[in-house]
Amino acid sequence: MDEVLSFYERDNVVTEQDLAIMEQYRHELGKRFCRRCEYCQPCPQGVMITPAMGYPIVASRMSPAVAADFCKKAMETVPLCTECGACIARCPYELPICDILKANYAMYRGHVAGSQGGFAGGKSS
Repeated sequence: MDEVLSFYERDNVVTEQDLAIMEQYRHELGKRFCRRCEYCQPCPQGVMITPAMGYPIVASRMSPAVAADFCKKAMETVPLCTECGACIARCPYELPICDILKANYAMYRGHVAGSQGGFAGGKSS
């Protein structure tokens, strides 16, 4: 507890290194990224929007096979999307959620296809 409180007892200093890291994140994320506010939820069709929106970030930090397996439950709900637009209307960042979900699902399917046969958790179709 004392350690946490000590953070508030000193000035918040942002170094040049901190600024460089933040700029790198801005470059990587662009303006089309989900901030995980969940205003888009719930989806009337049952799409797990928030985790599906984050698939590229997960995939960048894991092997494609592990990412696909880790996110399978959420990603397999994406085809339920009817593009009704309910999520888009609620998104305070005006993200093209349906388009992003389609792109993320295509990436996911590519990872699943690439992992079949060589991944213990994959299934042959």
